[in-house]
Amino acid sequence: MAFVCLAYHRITADPADPYAVAPERFEAQMRWLAQRGYRGVTASEGLAGNPARSMALTFDDGYADFWEAAWPVLEALDFRATVFAVTGCLGAVADWPEAQGVPLMTAAQLAALAGAGAEIGAHGRTHARMPGLPMDLLFADLQQACQDIAAITGHPPRALAYPYGVSSPAVERIAAGSFASGWLARGGWNTPRTPRFRLRRTLVRGSDSLFRFSLKVETGYAGFSEWNMDLRRLP
Repeated sequence: MAFVCLAYHRITADPADPYAVAPERFEAQMRWLAQRGYRGVTASEGLAGNPARSMALTFDDGYADFWEAAWPVLEALDFRATVFAVTGCLGAVADWPEAQGVPLMTAAQLAALAGAGAEIGAHGRTHARMPGLPMDLLFADLQQACQDIAAITGHPPRALAYPYGVSSPAVERIAAGSFASGWLARGGWNTPRTPRFRLRRTLVRGSDSLFRFSLKVETGYAGFSEWNMDLRRLP
């Protein structure tokens, strides 16, 4: 098993948000994958060892524009994906600084996505940065997020994406009690040696040209610094 996992956020035209990918650019990226024989899969499917040319697709936070702009494209190409939802804000708006006031999907929309083949993973209940949280608050956040998703989809989530893409050994130990995998925002290939609670995801930015996107797909890295960190064996 060796695979790349891409991490998206908003699918909308917003030059002020570096992680907002315009819908037409997103569609071009997905069609580029399909034309080259890639098949979009969920994070957990990628981890399970799907056939070659699988590309794990993930979307953080559960923004409403996923439902409006991303899911129709994925469905048309018969691609699957994972949505990592912040369960404490469903049907409301994001209350974290980077996306203050941006609409989020409802519980009913997440349930419909799950019924159509998408994976609903957890992104915490409050979008709090997990390293440094008191252990009781961290445990409660993860447990409640897990229970929320189980109530929506009928089964507990298998995958957790750490808010802000960062974790710690303490966070990973607690996450292992409720989830099967934990995902960072650190590029690189996932292999059998990659720790299951330090799995890699390559961030896609709104400014990525199709050429730069292709480099991320082929190399797994979002930039030179990530490659250099791996070369130097830095965590």
